[in-house]
Amino acid sequence: MKFFKLGIIASFAIGIIGCEQKEEMQISSIPSPIQMLAEEFPYEVYTPTEPSNALSEFEESSISIFDSQNAGDYTPVNKSIWVIEGNLNAFYGDSTYQEEDTIIYLNNTYTFEINSNEEIINGDIASNFSSAYDEIANTLSNNDDYSYNITDVRVSDISSGEITLLFSTSFLVNASSVSSYSWPNVPPASISRRAGANADCNSITGKGAWKHVQWQARQTLPSLLFPVNYNFRRPRYNVVSFSSHLGQISQRYFDGSWMLGHPDAIFTAHQNPVPVANCITPQQQDAYSQRLSDELYDIVLKRTYWDGVSSLRVLNGAALGTTRWEFDGILSKNIDANLNANYGPNSLGLN
Repeated sequence: MKFFKLGIIASFAIGIIGCEQKEEMQISSIPSPIQMLAEEFPYEVYTPTEPSNALSEFEESSISIFDSQNAGDYTPVNKSIWVIEGNLNAFYGDSTYQEEDTIIYLNNTYTFEINSNEEIINGDIASNFSSAYDEIANTLSNNDDYSYNITDVRVSDISSGEITLLFSTSFLVNASSVSSYSWPNVPPASISRRAGANADCNSITGKGAWKHVQWQARQTLPSLLFPVNYNFRRPRYNVVSFSSHLGQISQRYFDGSWMLGHPDAIFTAHQNPVPVANCITPQQQDAYSQRLSDELYDIVLKRTYWDGVSSLRVLNGAALGTTRWEFDGILSKNIDANLNANYGPNSLGLN
């Protein structure tokens, strides 16, 4: 849903800029800055009427909305997105958490009729869902190395009589399972690695520091942030994309003091690249990845409408001999029960 910006961690904090600096970065004990209320997500967050009966409400609502006899009825925007996201992610989701070579995004926009109460007409929900469902199926069938990750549906534009929703589906290329590590501690790094080159500091080969801290943080996520028994028969919804990139969509951005390092100087470090050859020590890698894991845990722990991390990347913006780290990811919630065995695409008239 909403693509917002976190100031949890930035690219580089002062503690990782110095080459072979030995001091560990100090981790702030200030609570997570993510204190947004559900009212700030007027369209993209939905809470089931009776959470204990969420699965029944989901299945019954979906069948009703997709029933051609109800095509002229209307459904609130947030509930419509709940049904769309939940079904796509239940029908196509295939893993608890994965590691991959890269992530590919399929982005499509669909226009829906809405009334004066900002409710979507059911006929448009059914037809646009069918189109999105087929797009995903075609993408997977034409790319054997793709695995489905998650679909994020969010409002792109709203005007009198119409609303445009962006369907952003991520696919993992050459994905593999990730074994979870025992939270709260990330697995420790053992050697220094280059800040912006895919090499350790003892050779010209190996994994760069940004890749390694991503790997470290990811090891703590499956067992902690996604239910251990998660599988593709559980709808995922309230999907929210986040990014530390200053140039991304700017609805929400948090103060740099929530990042690693000294709060008064971090903005400078965040916006000014550092040499790609800088060595990031094991202690610095541990501190960065641990803070990233801890902050994601805090976000999920404090939210009633997120309970998992579906994607996490640490990005290396290397250019002209310098680099600046960024990160992004996707939060989501899932109904804590499997869909009924007789519920599937056929239930919605898709096959």
